[in-house]
Amino acid sequence: MRGIGGGYKLSRPPEEITAHEIVEALMGKIEVVDCVSAPELCELSKKCAAREVWVEISEAVSRLLKEKTLKELADRQKELLKEVK
Repeated sequence: MRGIGGGYKLSRPPEEITAHEIVEALMGKIEVVDCVSAPELCELSKKCAAREVWVEISEAVSRLLKEKTLKELADRQKELLKEVK
């Protein structure tokens, strides 16, 4: 919803929505380089040590984001704001 008081309306409770879902909805698939999900883009991808690292990094970021829910992030933000006062 745009404008004053706008924002997003959640389709599920915040404890059921992961940070991974939010990031992918806003930014697309989580990957460091395009060849992570589309190895056919590079003829060397099957024999590329760097791609192996990019895959590992992308998987680690995805795993971490899947562990955090929107509710956890909101609760933590409230805690941090209290600490500032």
